[in-house]
Amino acid sequence: MSRGYIQTDGTVDRFPDTKDEAKRLRSTIYINKQHNGACAVCCGYAAEPREKYTYNDYCVNCARLNAGDFARLATKLTDVSTVDPDDTDVKWLVEVPYQHRRGQSVTESPAFRPISSATLASFRDGLAVLGILDESDPTRLTATNPAPLSPTEAVKTDAQLYIDYFACKRSGHLGIVTLSGECYFCKKERETPSPRKAAITAGERWYTPLTPCSRCGATSPKRVDNGQCKGCTDNGRPAQSPRQAAVAAGERWYTPLTPCKHCGTVAERRVDNGQCKGCSTAPAAPKRDTVDSQLIRDTPDLVLSRADARMMGFKVFRTGKSCNRNHTGYRYVSTGNCVECLKAR
Repeated sequence: MSRGYIQTDGTVDRFPDTKDEAKRLRSTIYINKQHNGACAVCCGYAAEPREKYTYNDYCVNCARLNAGDFARLATKLTDVSTVDPDDTDVKWLVEVPYQHRRGQSVTESPAFRPISSATLASFRDGLAVLGILDESDPTRLTATNPAPLSPTEAVKTDAQLYIDYFACKRSGHLGIVTLSGECYFCKKERETPSPRKAAITAGERWYTPLTPCSRCGATSPKRVDNGQCKGCTDNGRPAQSPRQAAVAAGERWYTPLTPCKHCGTVAERRVDNGQCKGCSTAPAAPKRDTVDSQLIRDTPDLVLSRADARMMGFKVFRTGKSCNRNHTGYRYVSTGNCVECLKAR
């Protein structure tokens, strides 16, 4: 069952059209309607709009192409070669004559497709992870033997990983899957300790963070025990925060360095209690704002059948017919009860 999302222009599509909205609604993909021209990575997809992964802004079409190409490479249906009559400096994906182990025939005439250097590096790393990287011929990127295509084949060959023709649904990684059905690269990222945890394990007093400091803007070492940043020091003493500087100057208000987590603006705050000016002037946000509540609020006169609402993933529908209390609004798909009647109870 597919779910529909309300776009900024009022239409309904299968994915949100902004990254922030995709994060709020926990959608793994969003539609980038603001991109200009073709994809610069590898797929060259130029049609509007282009879908991207919320996790890393990677092109969904690129991920699907690379996952399919890598699966054919790992199962020895293709290899990557530098042999090309026009340009010998570009790596090319070549369909090689090969009788597949499952009896599938492969074309005898090679088909060429250019491969970027970043994609080539990811393919090489993927074959190394599977343990089937053939390093005998430096002009080609080939597999020593076909990789398993299912958990059953992996168990028979005592392998811990198998190949999937589809990319990772969360971030578009190559289709290398563990026996438990989890993406190998996502599992590796989750199990990799943070710089601070690695420093604690090694008994170090300082660690280098992955993101810049919110005060000084530099990626400087920080103390393990209290997170003090070396870049924020001034003559061996920590630099003052905006609030500390306002207190020293006798000011009642100060401007923070980061946006407010409630209103999202960098507005002045009170020194004594931290009250934000942006929150006092911004309209109050609804306590609960879902796709269905947006549909009820923004399109009160929309006619949407129960079957269509169920197919699009909505929890409410509207036919325009009145209920026993003469309400012509939305009803719940699950029970058919009137939303207005339930609110009046």
